[in-house]
Amino acid sequence: MVNDPTRYGSHLPLLLRLLSITDSDVLELGTGFFSTPIINAACELNKRRADSYDSNEKYYNIAKWYEGECHKVHFVEDWDNIPIEKKWDVAMIDHLDPRRGGDALRIANYATFIVLHDTCPKNMHKFGYDTAIPKFKYHYRLSHKRPNTSVVSNFVDLSTVNLW
Repeated sequence: MVNDPTRYGSHLPLLLRLLSITDSDVLELGTGFFSTPIINAACELNKRRADSYDSNEKYYNIAKWYEGECHKVHFVEDWDNIPIEKKWDVAMIDHLDPRRGGDALRIANYATFIVLHDTCPKNMHKFGYDTAIPKFKYHYRLSHKRPNTSVVSNFVDLSTVNLW
């Protein structure tokens, strides 16, 4: 069961919920077999903008299949140079880089909801979540699904949102 790739979709319940209660732009930092098709479908159906970014050529090439009128997929040479400082309703962070927490802080005052994948206690320091999450006004962790997924926000009290 450890090598079962379906277990990596543990972020889908939170991502789907947030996509269902929002209606504007979506950011994806790190594409994947689960999040990219879901984001693409939600955005294409509702004519909302999605931008997906990846620095891993394998994942980028797979994600390019989902690119369309509403969904743009970008290859990343340098994460510091991607133009993400703008308003987002939902941001999904799951790239293969230890800078996840730093990228969450980079968009903290732009994204209404930020989904952070892999927030199990053993990964908190690895991805910089241990220092990033406490800097958000609101945070929620879905801990009964592994790997854990968290949502953070500086705009919406997550205790007032039916996330699970």
